[in-house]
Amino acid sequence: MPLKINYLEGNGIEVLVTGVVNGHEMISAYQSILETKHSQNLLYKILDKSSCTEFAVTSDDIQSMAKLSRQIAKVNPGIIIAIVESKTLQFSLTKLWQAHIKKDNIPNHSFYMRNEALRWIEDHIKLGV
Repeated sequence: MPLKINYLEGNGIEVLVTGVVNGHEMISAYQSILETKHSQNLLYKILDKSSCTEFAVTSDDIQSMAKLSRQIAKVNPGIIIAIVESKTLQFSLTKLWQAHIKKDNIPNHSFYMRNEALRWIEDHIKLGV
């Protein structure tokens, strides 16, 4: 399975993406996050694409994912989102998603290394940013 959702200590969630993933799978994952009781009071989300070899999504999929991200943020005001990028894929799809959510002021950042993403999350939670 190319997607796995884990609920983490400290009111966090991670979406682990491996291998080839398509837009429908990403949208379904985001919808399932919204439908679970664990999606309340989240402080952070990690989208870890470090083991993803192909991110087969369309611009419409990105727009749907951005819409669902806004809904997750509405339920969890103050949530921050860290994206751990694949070393083999380009940031361009992430930048498109970021453009869609920019007006919503959802703090987010892209990283190549998971430890950098975790440090950024920790710093933002400590500072209450």
